[in-house]
Amino acid sequence: MTVTRENSTIIHCFKAVCTVKSADDPMELTIMSLKERLEMALQNENVQKALHAIRQAEHNHASEKDIDDSQTYWIYNGRIRLQDQNDHPANKPGAQKRSTPAGAYQIIVDTWNGAKRKMELTDFCAHSQDLAALYIINNEGKLTNIEKGKFLESSTLGKLAVQWAALPKGKGLENCYSDQKYMQWETLKIHYDHYL
Repeated sequence: MTVTRENSTIIHCFKAVCTVKSADDPMELTIMSLKERLEMALQNENVQKALHAIRQAEHNHASEKDIDDSQTYWIYNGRIRLQDQNDHPANKPGAQKRSTPAGAYQIIVDTWNGAKRKMELTDFCAHSQDLAALYIINNEGKLTNIEKGKFLESSTLGKLAVQWAALPKGKGLENCYSDQKYMQWETLKIHYDHYL
């Protein structure tokens, strides 16, 4: 259990998430589910900027020009267009399980199934994929950093680059996987700064 006393700081309480309602009364808590917490985080501008930058890195490694984010939610294994968004494509009967990255964040099926189970996601639509990406970020302990605008810091990117091979570990640093293409930090910053 982590407890921090700052305005609107998240306090992790096992499976539920607690938030301090005000600094004046730190004992007044609101308890919400993980899904509710991540839904709340999706409203944060810095979170939206970070998710956009991750989508661009995963599908647009080198270009400073944005590709259409809405199209990235329909990509399977880097190039195949999904037929529907009922579920992760690797969960469908007869699907190949060898390489399973899918959607805007190229989420592998095991990670997707964990997020789906924890948050009771019912489809693989854009909103569900965004929640799954935040589930990954939250599991890495970096959601609060991103909400505070610290996405581009090495302390944040270094953890997220383990999950997303297309991310650099920080300014002037490579990614975590030498055999994978990745977006340079300066290009990532352009996508982050120009969103919204």
